[in-house]
Amino acid sequence: MTRWWGPAHLHYPMTDLQSLTLSFAATVVVVGLAVFTVRAVRKQRLRVATTHIKTL
Repeated sequence: MTRWWGPAHLHYPMTDLQSLTLSFAATVVVVGLAVFTVRAVRKQRLRVATTHIKTL
């Protein structure tokens, strides 16, 4: 049975559990980076807004 990752990994076929774990880990990393980025942008916007208010 050929999986989506193709013939390059046929020498070490992944089990369904390994595939599921890898997918879950990748999803957690992507969501974590997105949350981190959103927080950083919000913090930066807040800092810019408060600086602007102080200069008025």
